[in-house]
Amino acid sequence: MGGKFNLKDRVRDPKIQALLILASCLAFQALAATLNALYIVDVEVMAYWVISAAFLLLYALFNAIIFLNSSRITWYWSRSLYCYLGLLLVLSVSGYLFSRISIGEADSIRWIYFIISLCYVIFLIIIYLMRKIIEYAQKQDTEYKK
Repeated sequence: MGGKFNLKDRVRDPKIQALLILASCLAFQALAATLNALYIVDVEVMAYWVISAAFLLLYALFNAIIFLNSSRITWYWSRSLYCYLGLLLVLSVSGYLFSRISIGEADSIRWIYFIISLCYVIFLIIIYLMRKIIEYAQKQDTEYKK
């Protein structure tokens, strides 16, 4: 098809990041469920929620790091937030389906989700403001040199 597949360029899209994280999380949860069903490992019901929270944290971390290098700030910002919310919903559903306990019964996980979400939004805001300040400083620098 002429075009070269470049994973590095594709991973810059928050939607692709979210899909990779979702697939990885579901694979780990399925592996845990399989090991539990085969009586190889005794997996606690909270483990599925912990796996979901861990992969949510991975998305937040990698997404924010890639945001530092993004050229389209507002596009990346809005798409990241929508993908995060979608990922939060889907990972919550998968945590429920694998564990059969609701997030209300998993009290500590509810707080972990809240803290990860709050920190993610705050971190994105800080990065966004840093980028805007740098752009403003560069603009002022070029005007001063004229």
